[in-house]
This record gives sequence, C-alpha cells and structure tokens, in this order.
Amino acid sequence: MKKMLGDYTINYHTVGNGPPLLLLHGFPQDHKAWDLIIPHVSKHFTIICPDLPGYGDSDGPAPGPLGEGYSKRDMAGVLLELMSELGYERFNVAGHDRGARVAYRMGLDYPDKINKLVVIDIIPTGNVWSGLDADNSLKLFHWTLLAAHPTVSEHVLSNSSSALVGHFLDAWSSERFILPSALRDYYIGLYQNKKNVVGACADYRAGAHIDRLDDLSSEKLGDRLLCPTHLIWSREYVQAMTNNPAEIWKEWCVELSDTPVESGHFILEEAPKLTSDAMMEFLS
Repeated sequence: MKKMLGDYTINYHTVGNGPPLLLLHGFPQDHKAWDLIIPHVSKHFTIICPDLPGYGDSDGPAPGPLGEGYSKRDMAGVLLELMSELGYERFNVAGHDRGARVAYRMGLDYPDKINKLVVIDIIPTGNVWSGLDADNSLKLFHWTLLAAHPTVSEHVLSNSSSALVGHFLDAWSSERFILPSALRDYYIGLYQNKKNVVGACADYRAGAHIDRLDDLSSEKLGDRLLCPTHLIWSREYVQAMTNNPAEIWKEWCVELSDTPVESGHFILEEAPKLTSDAMMEFLS
C-alpha cells in the first residue's frame, strides 16, 4: 500500500493483530529486511512496515544540498504522520541501522507518541562522527563516501552498486552467515534505481550535516529517551566503534536494557529467532 503525505509517498505493509509496532529498516535494504521477524511478532502486534523515504518503493522530495528532506527528524515526522493517518497516536517502534536512527530521533522529538523503543545495532549518530579516528574512518568509509557531494556520491553508488553494495552485504555479515543469493541480488538491484541512489546518499548527507548537529544539540540540552528502550547489538559489527554500545546508550536513556547477539550487522536475517525473542520479551 502507498500513502501520499505532502512531498512524500510512503510504501508500507501491514499485518497482524494487537498493539501497533512500527518496523524501520536500514541501508542498503528496504522493508524486506524484516521478513524473518514479522511471522514471529505479528502474532501479538499489528505490524506497520514501511520503506524509508528514498528507499525501496517510497519517494521523497528532491533533497537539499545538506540532505534536507532526509534528515532523521524529517523522516520521523513523516512516519509519525503515516501512523496517525492509520489511526495510531501511540505505538511501539523498532529500527535497525538507519531505521534505528529514525526511531530514536522519533523517541526524542515525540516522547508522548512512543510507548517502547527498540534500537538494533547502532550507536547515536553524533557519537559515530565524534569517534571517526583514522582506524574507524577506514572501517566506516561509507559514512563519508555516501555523504559526499551528490555529483560524487551518487555517481559512485549508481555506477558501482554491484561492487559497493555487495561489499557492504558481505563485509558487515558474520563470516558464518551467507545471505541467500536471490536476496543479495534484490538488495543490490535496489541501487540500479536512480531514485534509491539519490535517497540513500541524501540520507547519509543529512547524517553528516543535520543529524549530527541535532544529536549534539540534544546532548547539550540534556534530552533523554523517556520511553523504555531496548538495545539489540551484534558482537561482530559494532566493535568498529565500541566493545559495549550499551555504555554509550546509557547516557541517552532513562531506562535501558540490552541483548548482545553473536552475529554480524544483519541481525534480522542472521539471528531472527534471537532477535524476535528479545523484542517480544521487551515489548510484551
């Protein structure tokens, strides 16, 4: 289904019964990232699973030079509008990767709307940028590459999608995990669509110029996530920045619990049962 919300057209899927749960995917994926999780959680929740603006089959406005229109605050606002249009004024939200950045910004900006929050395998955007020393910059080179001027970032991603996205899918996964070839090809194929290239680069550009400053402002103001928050993190990916991301998240949360998982970054596909169980225990 699709819904037009101002300059955005959001593609979304709904399934299940019970309290509403918004699921937000990350890069380089779309809503299909949740396919192995939904059968478990939809038994107890009404799932709303959109493509983020600029990803999958969702559209957004032409991005500004700093990624305007694709900041996490922008995305959180339009997805909150989607939930309101669907009749949900309060709900749970879970996000992985870029979707988790939208989710926690939603929790900071709209504390009266979020019941519980699940963030999966990230640390806050401001913390990532402040921690990009030489070693981490090499590990997370896509943060600067995709945030570069669109004539560079969009050209590279558009013309090297097979090599670049394929690298991300392989390098961020556990060595024990092999993404099914059809799904791997599907994710790579998303970036043969110019719209998705523009959207992803705008997302990362906004991360560098807007989201980073929004986080610094929230930190300076002492803003905290007031809703109960649960962190699910992989032991084999977040070490690019820290051995224990929960220590960082404690500074942002009033109430935090966490579940470490023996997995690479693509926890939703690599450890769907563990992820689903952790989510259900926290949200129920």
